[in-house]
Amino acid sequence: MIKKIRTPADKRVKVNMEGGEVEAVLQWRKDFGTRRTAGFQAAQVYVDSEVIRLSDPLTPMRTGTLKKSGLTPPLPAQER
Repeated sequence: MIKKIRTPADKRVKVNMEGGEVEAVLQWRKDFGTRRTAGFQAAQVYVDSEVIRLSDPLTPMRTGTLKKSGLTPPLPAQER
């Protein structure tokens, strides 16, 4: 299951100082969540492939089902 990253809401902070009021605004790019999700998905694909590659010599091979299970995408929860 791929967890999607959401773009946080913008944050506005006002602070009263001796000389007056100071305001700071933290604005997020609208595509922040989409871009970060894509980046993490790419990293996850790489990690998955390395785990499968490095564990291949250690995987029992009577039928090959265990090895193939790491290569096929998981079914959504409602289809299990």
